[in-house]
Amino acid sequence: MRRWNGYFNYTVVLKQDSDWRYMWAYDIELRSSDHIIKWQGVSQVVKALWFVSNCDEKGEYKVTSGRVEYAVELAKYIQLSIYTYRTLCENYISRYAPKLVVNLPDEKQPPLSDFHFYLAFENSLCEDYITEKFWKILEGRHLVIPIVMGGLRMEEYENIAPPNSYIHVKNFSSPKHLAEHLRYVVSNEKAFNYYLEWRNKYRLYKNCNQQLPRLYYSVVTLSISVKKQ
Repeated sequence: MRRWNGYFNYTVVLKQDSDWRYMWAYDIELRSSDHIIKWQGVSQVVKALWFVSNCDEKGEYKVTSGRVEYAVELAKYIQLSIYTYRTLCENYISRYAPKLVVNLPDEKQPPLSDFHFYLAFENSLCEDYITEKFWKILEGRHLVIPIVMGGLRMEEYENIAPPNSYIHVKNFSSPKHLAEHLRYVVSNEKAFNYYLEWRNKYRLYKNCNQQLPRLYYSVVTLSISVKKQ
């Protein structure tokens, strides 16, 4: 290990224990006090949307979270619209649920505003990682509530997402149990708006100008100079 004398190590990754945490560039800011967003209306039908691109259970990027099986079971109790660009997903899902329609995106795709919920399910349950689809739903103007499956602990969402901005599957014992809660939410304005209240207090936006700390570049420059010595 003598060859590493004089070196030191810093990490710049998405994990919380990184020296500098670098993740999806979204910031949260306070809204004005007179800003009011409210969902109105009740429904007896739960409408959820899911875009899925990877259903591979054997390849290099195989799915290990069990999200397909969970979604198929959930679809028994709610109206779930599934869209995919890959016939592999279409065939894979059809094996589990032959009667469940899997759509290929086209000009007939319904707008996001037609749905109450969006499934933001991860390929794998990785520590400290949250899919960009989750953030894009929160960033958007549509009053859609994300249902999440991801992370090793629910605290990973609680520590970074706006409060009460999502529904985590780990809070429910089964897809059927989750479906019962979703039916309650869409049939009760107060319950639905509970998950939208954060929009009256905060605004989520993509910070395209976010950069790594200047100290990071100083460390890189220093490490290069040490290596040349």
